[in-house]
Amino acid sequence: NCVAAGTMEAAAEEAFRPGEMNGGVYTNEFLGIGCTLDSNWTYLTDEEIAELNRSTTEQLSDEEMRAAMEDASLQDMFAQADGGLVNISITIENLGVLHGTAMDEARFLEILRPTVETAFTDIGMTGLVMEASTETFVGESHAVMNISGTLEADVPFYQKVVLIKRGTYMASVSIGSAMENITADIAALFYKLDT
Repeated sequence: NCVAAGTMEAAAEEAFRPGEMNGGVYTNEFLGIGCTLDSNWTYLTDEEIAELNRSTTEQLSDEEMRAAMEDASLQDMFAQADGGLVNISITIENLGVLHGTAMDEARFLEILRPTVETAFTDIGMTGLVMEASTETFVGESHAVMNISGTLEADVPFYQKVVLIKRGTYMASVSIGSAMENITADIAALFYKLDT
């Protein structure tokens, strides 16, 4: 049964694996990306990430981790620098077989837009501008949302959200910076992993 064997191999290739932290280096082989940050950056620890995800990932087997991803969005990495003025957040969501097969990054961005708009409005952001586009990130073309606005005390804030689809999973790489827009500079710290 060649078709079934091929399908199983494809499923094995798409099996979710969370990223790993080693010193100031983040790598995620599933997404095919890495990022090296200098000592100005502070990462959330594995334990803090696990607390955010409400599960201790070290206690879960690969199968249990995949099962936990069935109905949830998983925080995979969070780092900040300059007293929290800049940050990187990576979340990964399992869209499921039905939605994951049919949905591309651009459509997901359309669906995400009202949620993001509400979130920024709820924290008091004014002058909100959200621009969807396609940009090159780690050598590949991806759907991107560039966001700008003003927070309380007239603090300008900028965010770049890059979507990466792998199989039935959608990752959101969110890069935020206050005061000045350095989101493109931070995005350039990411690189494609050799697989």
